Amino acid sequence: VISRKALEMLRTTECKLLIRPTFSDGAGTWITPLPQHQRVVSTITPHLDMALVEIEMEGKLSDTPFLDALSKKDISINLAEAKRFTIAESDTDKVEEVMRSRGEELGIQSYQIRKELVAIAIVGEGMRKRPGVLRDIQETLEHNQVAWYLRSTSDISVLYVVEKKVYKTAIEALYRRFFENSI
Repeated sequence: VISRKALEMLRTTECKLLIRPTFSDGAGTWITPLPQHQRVVSTITPHLDMALVEIEMEGKLSDTPFLDALSKKDISINLAEAKRFTIAESDTDKVEEVMRSRGEELGIQSYQIRKELVAIAIVGEGMRKRPGVLRDIQETLEHNQVAWYLRSTSDISVLYVVEKKVYKTAIEALYRRFFENSI
């Protein structure tokens, strides 16, 4: 919690303030004098507890029955692309159960579950009309040797799924690129 007086002081002195979580070593949130709508990126946030499921299906079967089987086990899909999707890592045992009990019936030829992943969301209203933001993000990750498994984009956000062991490196590099350099 930040007091109104502290925020006013930040505004008048044009200082930046990093607010860090009390009970974890999360990246935190930068409070800056530049209004969020004038920034290209306004926030970079990790989503922990992620797993990536990759499936191979027979022929051109519909994956609707497979998605139905997951939903009946209370498994939510967070991000999907073709035959790859993310779930909460805590749901991996339920996915394994669906694969063992109904995989053949659903036309699943093979599957792989990658655990220990984090989704990093890079969000900003300024991304909407700024060409090259995706390139800047990609360049930053590559420069810092951060490999990714899945990427999703929209007009104001980009989400990368990376290994948990490198997500802090990725977030720190992205903060440097978009906040310290005032991009």
